[in-house]
Amino acid sequence: KSLANLFSGMMLLIDKSIRPGDIIELENGTYGLVHQMAARYTEVVTTDKRSYLIPNEELITQRVINWSHNDTMILVSVNFGVHYNSNPHLVIDVAKKAVQKLRRVVYKHDISCNIVQFADSAINFRLNFWIDDPQNGIGNIKGEAYLALWDAFQENNIQIPYPHREVYVHKMDDNPDDDSFIKAAAG
Repeated sequence: KSLANLFSGMMLLIDKSIRPGDIIELENGTYGLVHQMAARYTEVVTTDKRSYLIPNEELITQRVINWSHNDTMILVSVNFGVHYNSNPHLVIDVAKKAVQKLRRVVYKHDISCNIVQFADSAINFRLNFWIDDPQNGIGNIKGEAYLALWDAFQENNIQIPYPHREVYVHKMDDNPDDDSFIKAAAG
């Protein structure tokens, strides 16, 4: 195992597919900054400042997303749904303007918002925007985007739906000993 990690470490250093300073995400969900690379392991520091020592062989054998391989610019997407009484044209306009105000969002003109589904309880949208500092976290900028959407929707009377369930209660015969309704329903 040590030999495999050593060989994998040399491969990583030679092909430079992962370098210190890169932002990576592993298959298991570990996401962070490559702090240093050693012969047997690579240190990845997450946004909550935890330091993971990842055996180099894992970086060779499993799927790794390198968010900053060629560029630190990354696309962030947030999904949301609105009530069917909402005007989708207004929703798109309000959503795009809401995230334009966020400090970390770059390329303000490249923000996009599209309908992705007419679902059971909502019209679902995907809002896309760019950031150039993934080392500062993805989850927190998504959280900021959701809060900005919430505020903008409140200001524009756009409702976020909740699932509706209807329950029908059928009146049973006055005879409580009559189980014909139960038998009919069961079979």
